[in-house]
Amino acid sequence: MKLFIERIDKHRTYSGNADLGAHHKVNGFPKCKLRRSNMFLEVVDGPPASPRRKHWTYSDCNGYRSGKRSQGARMPAETDLEVARIRPAYDQVASQLKLLILNGSLAPGERLPAESSLAAAFGVSRNTVREALRMLSSAGLVRTERGVTGGTFVAQIELDDVSEFLESRLGLLVGSDSISPAELTEARIMLEVPCARQAALRRSEEDLDELQTLVDAERDDRTGWSRGEHSHEFHLRLLRATGNTVLELMLAPVLSISRPNMLQPKPGTWDAANDDHARILDAVRRRDAEEAARLTLEHLHRVREINDPNYLGDLNP
Repeated sequence: MKLFIERIDKHRTYSGNADLGAHHKVNGFPKCKLRRSNMFLEVVDGPPASPRRKHWTYSDCNGYRSGKRSQGARMPAETDLEVARIRPAYDQVASQLKLLILNGSLAPGERLPAESSLAAAFGVSRNTVREALRMLSSAGLVRTERGVTGGTFVAQIELDDVSEFLESRLGLLVGSDSISPAELTEARIMLEVPCARQAALRRSEEDLDELQTLVDAERDDRTGWSRGEHSHEFHLRLLRATGNTVLELMLAPVLSISRPNMLQPKPGTWDAANDDHARILDAVRRRDAEEAARLTLEHLHRVREINDPNYLGDLNP
C-alpha cells in the first residue's frame, strides 16, 4: 500500500552545558551542531560564527518559552506575531490518517498498515501511532480487531449510525438549553419547505401509498402519543420522497429531537395537524410543488407557535 503522508518533525530537546560549535547528541540524533541565534538555540549543520560556552535549556517544540541562558542573558521577548501552536505528534498523525480516510485513499473496510510501518512512515514512535489510532477510534473512523487476522480497519459507516450520532448530540444541546425548541422549528422551516417542493416533483406511487397510510392512521388513532408518532413518520416519509440522502440525513435528527415538544399540545392540535398533512399530501399527489411548499410553511408556522408564543411568523424561505 502506498500512502502519501508527511513525516512528523520530532520534538527535539537539549538541556545542559552546550559548547557552541561542538557536536552534541540531541534526542538521539548524534553529531548535531548548536548555535545561538537571536531568540533561541538551534541545531545547524554549518559551524557557528563565534563558539562560546553557555548554559542553555533548549526546546524547538514549544516555541521560545523554554529558552534560557545563564550569566545574565536576556530572555526572548514576547511577540505579537500571530503564529500557529505546534500540535502534538499524535494529533498530526491522526489528522493525516483522517484525511486519507475521508478522501478515499483508505477505503471503508480496508486494513491500515501495521503500527510499526506507520511509525516508520511518519517518523514517530509506536506509542504515538497508538494514541493517534485511539483518537480515530473515538471518532468512529476506525475499528480494531484482535486475533491472527486482526488489526485496525477503516470503519464502514451506515446512514443510521450518522443519524443516531447527530440526534444524540442535538439532544444533549437541547437538554442543556444551548438550542431552543424555537430554533429547532426554525431550522425545520428552512429545510422542510424546500423538501416538500422537491418531494412533489420526485414522488413515486409507493411514496404516495405510504404517505396516505400514515395520514389515515393519524386520523383514526385517538391516542396523543400514537398520533404524534404517525405525524413524525409522515414528515420523515415526505423527506424520503425527495430522493436526497443528504437532506434526509440532515433533517431526520432535527425531526426526532422536536418530537418531545409536541407531547402535550393544545386541544385540537392533532386534528389540525392531520388536516394539514392531508392537504400537503394532496398537493404532492398533484405534483403541485409550490402549493406543497406553501402548505408545509403554514403547517410549520403553527408548530412554532406552539413552541414559541411570541413567534410572529416572519420566516418565509
